[in-house]
Amino acid sequence: MKRIGNLLEAIADTENIELAYWKAQRGKKYKNIVCRNRPCLWKELADLRQQILSSDVKVGNYHFFKIYDPKERVVCSADFLEHVLHHALINVCSPYFERHFIHDTYACRKGKGPFKALERAKTYQRKYRFFLKLDVRKYFDTVDHVILKEKLERIFKDKLLLKVFFRIIDSYHVTDGDGNKGLPLGNLTSQYFANFYLSFADHYAKEVLHTTAYVRYMDDIVIWSNRKDELIAKGEELKRFLKESLFLELKQFYLNSNDNGLPFLGYLLYRNKVKLQQKRKRRFIRKFNEYIYYFRMGRWTQEDLALHLRPIFAYADYAETIGLRERILLKLNK
Repeated sequence: MKRIGNLLEAIADTENIELAYWKAQRGKKYKNIVCRNRPCLWKELADLRQQILSSDVKVGNYHFFKIYDPKERVVCSADFLEHVLHHALINVCSPYFERHFIHDTYACRKGKGPFKALERAKTYQRKYRFFLKLDVRKYFDTVDHVILKEKLERIFKDKLLLKVFFRIIDSYHVTDGDGNKGLPLGNLTSQYFANFYLSFADHYAKEVLHTTAYVRYMDDIVIWSNRKDELIAKGEELKRFLKESLFLELKQFYLNSNDNGLPFLGYLLYRNKVKLQQKRKRRFIRKFNEYIYYFRMGRWTQEDLALHLRPIFAYADYAETIGLRERILLKLNK
């Protein structure tokens, strides 16, 4: 694959920087950090443009907090202008990452996403007898910086752009280990780097192992077959490749019959139906009660409430949850 160069000027283009600003502030319109940046917007964006052109970007000013979704995760939030930088980079570079992906990887890609991944998985659930689900242990915390940089050098030849990428990568590492591992949850660039990192496993699965039925959404991988022994053999080969080539460790294999349902992206996929996993059902109820509380206490307007309810109901609507949704909506009338 031909390497790409001379992208830094396009990234630093004024229109791209402005577009990145508007993307970064979506959903943050009323947050103090954005409001504080607005009075001196043009100067700060001009400064950011010069930082990009010189490849001397300021990164790593992180704020850490925990979320429970449903398990505990530590999320890393960069300052607002660093978010703008990430969007500026991805606006221009995402098509070049895209060239490296196989058809059946679905995270961080235009026209893909979780529901497209689920539809593809449903097709394979109907076609095959068994599935093998693979999940990388502590994925974001174990991405190796040295390997990631080497992989990025395979598709980008612009030394100044690579310097920006490497500075972002080096701005964070997990506390244990040698200081050369980890991507911060919460950064847009982390999502793209992480998806790109595992794309080499995709190519190995498809081109070396000749795996026909394969779907990956970030670090969740599923393969299907009519033979259990074939799935175990391919799982072992993928496990070896991930350990030796990417320094990643898989959790215990989950091999089962399609008749028992595939747990994937919060749903249970059967041959002819989709259910919501119990932990996701509990999360849906908890979020609904939390949002109603904010509304009734006067913290949210009716518009705020509708804005937050829409995505959780859309998520539940994909599964057979009409009874659950009807019961919970009755609370609105009490």
